[in-house]
Amino acid sequence: MKKVLLTAMMILAIAATASADVVNGGFETGDTSGWEEVLSGAAGAVGSTYANSGTYSVAIDSTGAGQWSSPNLVQKFSASEGDVASMSAWMLQTALGATDWGTIKLEWKDINGNNIGIGAGLIEGVIDGLGAPYEGVVGTTQLGAGKVETLNTWVATSISATAPAGTVEAAFYLMNVNGTGGAVYHFDDVTGSVVPEPATMGLFALAGGAMLLLRRRLRII
Repeated sequence: MKKVLLTAMMILAIAATASADVVNGGFETGDTSGWEEVLSGAAGAVGSTYANSGTYSVAIDSTGAGQWSSPNLVQKFSASEGDVASMSAWMLQTALGATDWGTIKLEWKDINGNNIGIGAGLIEGVIDGLGAPYEGVVGTTQLGAGKVETLNTWVATSISATAPAGTVEAAFYLMNVNGTGGAVYHFDDVTGSVVPEPATMGLFALAGGAMLLLRRRLRII
């Protein structure tokens, strides 16, 4: 009986490590806790002037960042080949920039921390004015120059992709792609998750069966 219980607990623990969710996606903590800031001299600030829901949103202002440095906020999670990652957010632009645009982005990372994308069918869009490719997937909608050019209106965007071979990590980004700089993009109601591949999900079913067996045995005793 103890062996059955121990086995079930181990299976559940292994399976649980394969799923994760973005935290503080609504920034209702009043700060960027849970997010890593990669701002390159730009500013990332949580405020209450604009919000899609609740009280707060985060603004990424590219003023002060080097051209095409793409200041961003990011959360990273363990992932494996076959896992499905999804991300969604609401974005707002309050002034049009000549060459700037805002987006969400998903990157797959290998064991060395390198992006996986070229040759994996994941390239979409360009990251800078030179046409360097994204090694990842960008949102279905992007705000700014040459994208969706609308002011003071919250716009929804999303991503869904399956992890390619060699994946060990998924990275979710909120990004201001700054050309001339000075544009501000607001993000709110961000969601993101990494869902285990079907084989991993099967572990949950196996663990559930083990727990059910244990329960029946306890009733008999």
